[in-house]
Amino acid sequence: MPYQIHDIRMTPPDAFPLYFLDANIWIYQLSPRRSLRADFLPYVQFVDSIVNLYGVGGIEPKFAWLSLSLSEIINTWLRMDMKKVGMTDFKRQYRPSSYYQTALSQLVSDLQGYEPLVELIDDEFKSLDPFGYLLPALSPQVDFNDLYFAGLMRQHNIAIVTHDGDFDFEDVPIITCNTRLLNL
Repeated sequence: MPYQIHDIRMTPPDAFPLYFLDANIWIYQLSPRRSLRADFLPYVQFVDSIVNLYGVGGIEPKFAWLSLSLSEIINTWLRMDMKKVGMTDFKRQYRPSSYYQTALSQLVSDLQGYEPLVELIDDEFKSLDPFGYLLPALSPQVDFNDLYFAGLMRQHNIAIVTHDGDFDFEDVPIITCNTRLLNL
């Protein structure tokens, strides 16, 4: 089974009709550009170029959303904000605070802004054979969510955009500038 790794810096935004953005890519996209490391900029530039295709006619790629990926994005974002404001207890300290409400309101608004560019994907959990494929495939090198995302995107031939160096799954298009993945 071959790898299908594409360099994000060489991939046109309309190369695929649907893109699954790993949670790390959404976090970069939602972050202020001035706060991003230089190696994250190709991802936000790529996502911005997809967004800029919307409404101009021609091919308009979309972003595939799953409930699990949206959960990862929201939880990661809010936990990052909790650390930024110096809190350590998510449920008892941060969630009842005004910081949480402000961050949540802004995040919800930002995510809702992508609605015209989003295609919701049912998770088809049963089709991924949790007892025959997912659970047996877990290992210290394979994260459950990544395995699940790769399996589902493989079934739909949806390209995955990620910077995670351990996202080395075969037979699914992966778009990245992570040198480890590019060297596979």
